[in-house]
Amino acid sequence: MKRKYFVLLSLMLYALFGHSCITSTSYTGTEYHVAKTGNDSNSGSADSPFLTISAAARIAQPGDVITVHEGIYREYVNPLRGGNSEEERIVYRAAPGEKVFIKGSEQITTWIKDGGNTWKVELPNSFFNNENPYARTLGWVSENWLMTGEWTHCGDVYLNGEAFYEKRRLDEVRKEKNSWYTEVDSVASVTRIWANFGDFDPNKELTEINVRESIISPIDTNVNYITIRGFTIMHSANGWGPPSAYQGAAISTNGGHHWIVENCEVINAKTCGFSMGNPRIRRHRSTLDYDHVGQHIIRNNIFRRCGQCAIVGAGYNTGTYILGNFIGETAYRLEFTGHEIAGIKFHNAVDIVIENNYIGNSNKVRAIWIDFGNQNIRLSRNIIGVQLFIEMNHGPILIDNNILEGVYINRGSGAITLSHNLINMNNFRYTHDPYRKSAFYKAHTRETVMRELSFIRDERWYNNIFIKKGLDSLRVNQPGSADIQVTRTTPPPAIHLGVDPLVTNYGCDADYNLYLNGTKKHDTFDENSIVSSFNPEFSFRDDDGNVTVSFLMNEDALNIRGPLITTEYLGIYDPMKLQMENNDGTPIIVDIDILKRSRNKDNPGVGPFADLKVGQNSYTVFSIDAIGPQGNK
Repeated sequence: MKRKYFVLLSLMLYALFGHSCITSTSYTGTEYHVAKTGNDSNSGSADSPFLTISAAARIAQPGDVITVHEGIYREYVNPLRGGNSEEERIVYRAAPGEKVFIKGSEQITTWIKDGGNTWKVELPNSFFNNENPYARTLGWVSENWLMTGEWTHCGDVYLNGEAFYEKRRLDEVRKEKNSWYTEVDSVASVTRIWANFGDFDPNKELTEINVRESIISPIDTNVNYITIRGFTIMHSANGWGPPSAYQGAAISTNGGHHWIVENCEVINAKTCGFSMGNPRIRRHRSTLDYDHVGQHIIRNNIFRRCGQCAIVGAGYNTGTYILGNFIGETAYRLEFTGHEIAGIKFHNAVDIVIENNYIGNSNKVRAIWIDFGNQNIRLSRNIIGVQLFIEMNHGPILIDNNILEGVYINRGSGAITLSHNLINMNNFRYTHDPYRKSAFYKAHTRETVMRELSFIRDERWYNNIFIKKGLDSLRVNQPGSADIQVTRTTPPPAIHLGVDPLVTNYGCDADYNLYLNGTKKHDTFDENSIVSSFNPEFSFRDDDGNVTVSFLMNEDALNIRGPLITTEYLGIYDPMKLQMENNDGTPIIVDIDILKRSRNKDNPGVGPFADLKVGQNSYTVFSIDAIGPQGNK
């Protein structure tokens, strides 16, 4: 009952208020204030505020609110306790309309010139409180699936907000501006950093270095019902976070459940921006109870320049809503590479809704990577500008009402439906992976039914518009030999390479699609689809996160009468015997479009827009101006 209440409340608030931050909540406890004019010996009242957020965190009880006033706070916040319920949360919020920064960096003004444009600073190791990010390389927790850049340190150097590039040798720094190098002297107990600032004097500019691993993250693994609202959070020094180890981030739940993170901006996280992944002390995933794990809401945030992921989760991400976020420039420096890098990266999740997010082509890596053992996942009303990767899932997964660019990859995943999308993708790639087994679960639980080989099967394409590539281009590729290293317990079935994955696999289908601009329909399916040489002259404009699309349309779009996509229409998927449903178990009906406008249930149309007309069509599909800290009003 508690689960259904949380799900229904979340959906009702989002449906009613959309991008607007829900700040009208009535609080049941005490409101504590934090200000740069305060003192931690004060009472925390509006007239006698604390100086640090940590001082308020130490005394906050369920139902309390911590209001932080304008300024820069350089501290690590450890929420000592959480709330008890939706009605008794502990809320950390920036004062409405005020700019509040929480930074994991410190400003350094003691640089000494060391020849040319290179400057040097020497700091005692105690400056870093036993978490020296210049002594820790990126894989200090684990190097699993970290492919290159393992020598990279967790530290960083910033000049007026711009992060420099780390080098392996001091002589490289002397030759290249905007770079840095470090040495830790354990004998002298000092850390030395050299940086090339070009023509700038770092002591006269805003020069900062990473100091703290996380910005907001409880040490305890049972801190629940926390709300984080309206902050700009910068400069965390986390290490690499694979699904086999602790997954830290600028903001981390550390295994807590029922967090809300809204209207925040996260900038320059060394690895991950927000983590609902493995905590410091892990529990076996078979022990995770659905109602007491995950259940987060991540909405209306801006993530920029996260090195590994904007949002990461493994197991502890179940029952979560990711709504209305902007994700940009992930891995923009490409300092390190590995198999865990994406705008959003998930493992072993049940019941996830990823809705109305913009992950554009400023990201240097995959936009969304749904990897291994994920079930009942819905990607709806998103704008995706780079690769969408679905790997080793039994499903079901519903991808509807999106604008999709880049590349679509299915590696050994089944029960995927793509419906009402505008698909302007460069390629579709399919790869079998017949050596690994992933889990599936009883519906809307964490209770594992079994682990089974996962295959491309039950993939359906309905009511889509194709512009660049059509479904005639689908082929199955051989997985790379480096990716086939898992010991087989049973002989894998035969793999037919270079063939159409929909024809050769059980339960696949495609129909009621519109193929434009010379794209071609599927050779076997697509009986009621239309192929047209019409060029829609598709235009995509991104004005720093405010996105508009424009295109022409002809009569063909109005002549396709496709089905209304529902749980009943999609049916029951084998071998799991599951249906695609809402998180609370109610049936799905795809009866709204990308702009949340109602569709005609008798003739829902093609593509993500419900009101297509012959001639010019123009839409604003995402507005960054309505989210982030500026939306905390």
